Amino acid sequence: MEISAITFFPRHTRITIRFHHSLYSSQVDQLRAHLLDMLPSLREHLCYNRSGLPFTEELEDTELGHVFEHVMLAILERRGLCASGQTTWNWRRDPIGTYHVTIATGKKHLVKESVLVAQAILTNLLLGPVLPIRLPEGRRVRRHEPLPVYRLAKSRDKTAPQLLFASRPARHEGPETLGASTRG
Repeated sequence: MEISAITFFPRHTRITIRFHHSLYSSQVDQLRAHLLDMLPSLREHLCYNRSGLPFTEELEDTELGHVFEHVMLAILERRGLCASGQTTWNWRRDPIGTYHVTIATGKKHLVKESVLVAQAILTNLLLGPVLPIRLPEGRRVRRHEPLPVYRLAKSRDKTAPQLLFASRPARHEGPETLGASTRG
């Protein structure tokens, strides 16, 4: 998983992310359970998808870029910022596994923090074995306040991760768009 670009605009931020080994949440063991345990607010997320499913059901089998969007929104929500997001992709134009996530806020420090924490959480879940991550309790951020440090707990398990790769996804031929919101 790599963050290719982060572009800040006055009222939104666009993140380009690429997943190399897995494309869908169904390819990652226990992803849904771990995320809902770590970020319980995901249960309340609104999700505007083609099937009209709530996010908790969508999480069973959705694109990892879409999962990244919701993880970012949950982290922003813990910090006191309710925002909305949208995930798009076009694998005819971009390499397979590339997603463009737009978050409707221009708050650079909070977005940078949520990108880094979301990347750590998903990398942990994708590469396994899953390490326990403790997120500090949410609180509002004041201007010029230093951001908290997030640390991964050390694991004693030295087994190599099992990497999954789908060379050509069957589900998505053309451009797609999914949207989300933390507002209830």
